[in-house]
Order: sequence, then C-alpha cells, then structure tokens
Amino acid sequence: AIAFKFPPMQSTTVVENIIFNVGRTGIVTPVAILKPVKIGGVTISRASLHTFDELFKKDIRIGDHVFVQRAGDVIPEVVASIKEKRTGKEIQVKKPTNCPVCNSLLQEEGAYLICPNIDCRARIVESIKHFAQKNAMNIEGLGDKIIQQLVDKKIVESVSDIYNLDIDKLLQLDRMGLKLANKILENINKSKRTTFARFLYALGIKHVGEFVASKLALNFKLEELIELKNEEKLMQIDGIGPEIAQSVVSFFKEQRNVNTVKNLLKHISFIDTKSSAKLQNEVFVFTGALNIPRSKAKEMVENLGGTVKDSISKDTTYLVVGDKPGSKLEKAKKLGITTITEDEFLKLVGYELRD
Repeated sequence: AIAFKFPPMQSTTVVENIIFNVGRTGIVTPVAILKPVKIGGVTISRASLHTFDELFKKDIRIGDHVFVQRAGDVIPEVVASIKEKRTGKEIQVKKPTNCPVCNSLLQEEGAYLICPNIDCRARIVESIKHFAQKNAMNIEGLGDKIIQQLVDKKIVESVSDIYNLDIDKLLQLDRMGLKLANKILENINKSKRTTFARFLYALGIKHVGEFVASKLALNFKLEELIELKNEEKLMQIDGIGPEIAQSVVSFFKEQRNVNTVKNLLKHISFIDTKSSAKLQNEVFVFTGALNIPRSKAKEMVENLGGTVKDSISKDTTYLVVGDKPGSKLEKAKKLGITTITEDEFLKLVGYELRD
C-alpha cells in the first residue's frame, strides 16, 4: 500500500500584532494576530508562535508579511517571514519580564516563561474553560465568553465556584436570558456524576491528559494521590515518567489545589467503575457512523472499565461497526478481531437505544 501526503496549503498575510497569552498552567505564549486570510476554506486570524525561542528563531515581527499554513490541515501556523517585503517599520518583539495580565514577575522554565501566580485572572479563566470542556466535566453552555464574564465580575474565582452558581448570579451576565441560565444550571447538575478519570483530567494538572488520568484512576484513590510524598509510586505505573510524576505530586502539595478538590467533592460523586468493571482490560475501536455520539459510546465503555482507542491493533477486543465503515473493518478481519454492530455493542454495555 502507498499513501501520498499532500503538502499543507499555504497563503501569505500580515502580522498585525503579537500578543502574549497566559494558559491555565501559567505558560506565556506569543500569539500572532494576523490580517484575516482564507486557507482551505477556513479564515485564519491568529496563530500561536508556541515559544519565544521559536518566535526569535523565525524572526517574526509586527508588520511582517508571512507565510501561513494549517499544520495537519487543522492548526494555524506561521511558517516564516518574507524578509524581502520588509520596509524597516516592522517592530521586533521583546521577551516580557512580567505577566501581561497580573503583572507578576515571570519565571523561566526551559524554553517557557511561566506566570507563577495561581490567582492570575487569565490562569483562572483557562482552568475553568478546561474544567468545563466536553472531554472533562462536559458542562455544555458554559462557553468562553460566559466564563470570562464570571471571572471578571468575580462571581467565579475557582472551578469549585461553578457549583455555587444560581439563577440570580447568572442573570448578572450580559446577554444572559432565563432560558440559557436554566440550561447551564441543568448541565452543571448533570456534571456532578462523573468518572474519577474525567475528574482528574478536568483538574488541569500539568502533563496529565486523558490517558494519564485514566492510568491514575485505575491505580490510585483520590486520598492516596493527595497523600503522595514522592514520585516513586507513580513511576511504577507503565506510561508515567518522572516529569508527569513530579507534576502530580507538586499539584497535590499545593494546599490551594487540595482545598479546591475538597470543595468540588461536596458536589461531585464518582461512578464506581471498578465495582462494575465488566469490560476491564477490553479494548474497543469504532468505525463508521453511529446513532449515538462517539463521545457517549466512549464514556459508556470507560464507565465499565474498558478502553477506547482510535486505531486497530492486536490488542483490540471489539471493533464496533457503524454505517459506512472505513478501512478499520478490513484490518480487523485480517487480524481476526471480533466485529459487532452498534445494537450488539449497546446490549453489551446495557444501554437501550430509544426512538
């Protein structure tokens, strides 16, 4: 078999400004604000420059004409400046010494600049965005603009404050109606019952993605993570190295984080996947269109102790085949992997599909 990868589509535009974005872990990232340009049918108006080392290496300046592409046909990326078009009026950006939001003195950690202030408004906003996202606590309706207002008005100052929201607090926000406010509160209430793995991922611990969160949830109780004094126990788990282990221990050593977790547990309860782990050690892959959202199917498997992966391998237990399946079906047949229909999958997980 031969696969041909087409080169990314590129275009040229102008860097109108370079701003500094503060993420939930405090990393300050330079972001190029671009004169809007269409690439592959999508309008691009901003692109991350990732680190200041990359910014200086590529020598991107405010006012530069630049080549822009969508990396992997998805993520906007500034490829290079077009130096021949420079007029001499371009402005070279300097590395900041203070946080652009809270003015705290920035710290250098390898290639990154870090805002160490955990009360930084930008860090709080990004932490809440992460907490509410679909793959975390899945609080639909709690979008970026609403979260920004909640923090700006000091209605929410930590992720745990989300569960203290009520109609009166939400109606203080601009363009917030009674119907939307009720919908948000309904979704907040739904999020109170979740898996331990999703909860860990939602906390936004540095280096802890969905995969690592699942590993931690399978091997530790929350109390054990809070009480960890060193990284040794964590590093005994396959897939967890010293950097991740140190990050987890550091997170739970911070009393502010422990207090937040304890406040969250006043509202949140965990689905006991271990006691009903009928799918433990079983790996599912999906292909084709399903009647239920993939995210829902994945959640049902994980709630029963199983794992969902994107690609077929010898470790795959079941391939769930929906409408118009792709090449995964042929690969599964060659490897002798069990294929089941969506209805068979739903019976396996104990879910009834209603009209």
